[in-house]
Amino acid sequence: MRNYFPLIFFILALAMPGSAADEFTQEHIQSFSIDAPEGLVLSGLNAGNLDPNSNSSFIFNAYGDVYKLDINSSKSWGWWNFDITLQSPNGSIETKHLRTLHPTSTNYDLHVQYFFMETDTAFDVDVYTGLIPLTASFTNLASASSEWADILPDDYLYTRLRFSNIAGSSNCFFDLTVYASTEEEFQQQEAEDISLLINYGIDEVLSWAWDGVLSFVELIPGVGPYLSITLTMAAMTLSSISFYFNLFFIEYAETTFCTVEFFVWSYALTGFKRGGIFGFLKKLANTHIQIIDFGFKIVSGSISIIFRIFEGIATIVNALKPI
Repeated sequence: MRNYFPLIFFILALAMPGSAADEFTQEHIQSFSIDAPEGLVLSGLNAGNLDPNSNSSFIFNAYGDVYKLDINSSKSWGWWNFDITLQSPNGSIETKHLRTLHPTSTNYDLHVQYFFMETDTAFDVDVYTGLIPLTASFTNLASASSEWADILPDDYLYTRLRFSNIAGSSNCFFDLTVYASTEEEFQQQEAEDISLLINYGIDEVLSWAWDGVLSFVELIPGVGPYLSITLTMAAMTLSSISFYFNLFFIEYAETTFCTVEFFVWSYALTGFKRGGIFGFLKKLANTHIQIIDFGFKIVSGSISIIFRIFEGIATIVNALKPI
């Protein structure tokens, strides 16, 4: 039975609370314009799968202060070159040039004020940038407000900005993700808070891995699609159980306890009619025992059903293995 604990943990993890930022995603586009939702700020941008030998422009409106970022990319004989230009609100212009050998890459990803982890492939070139001052690197940069800023070179530090609007265009198609955060979440990003990073990262990795598992299972001849449906139903069931357990017994534990106790004591008071105080106490104790026993049976029964599902799936998969 213990062999199934990792799988149970994996599926239960799918029911974890949503990631710590709202995402605006668009695929296969050449231009966009996104406003910050009410009560949130735009905190970062990822533009993925940009072609080599392309020109892209992005405009960041920091609540009246407008920054224009231009990226010109080129690839020749495996060498990638990036010319990055930033025009600040006061009209000043900064430039950066990056060069790297990456012959297997067919496109590149641009990250502006990068924080949240994204699933990626080893065949992409990743360009990380910050705006104040203009910073650019092939490795992740850091906020100047982070706790470890003192031990990092100045070239890797920048000041994070809050944006009310982000717009952009390119002469090639690309995929877009823009992040919107609350003020508290933005301050955590400024501090490079590891707890926010880990929480979001786990959600992203598990979501990506779960899709991969389902895709793999569907390839099993004959029963693959049915196994995939079974796993999806199991995940949905566990997600619902986890949600309501968290709702009733963690977030609103006091309310649940008081509600249950109200009905238990109300029912136990009927014992006065037959046995007085001793009848009341006996009924009160028996009702509590019955509730605990009922809850235990529900939990153990649910776990038993889940294990049976896993055992059945494992048996089928093992039976399909070559002898």
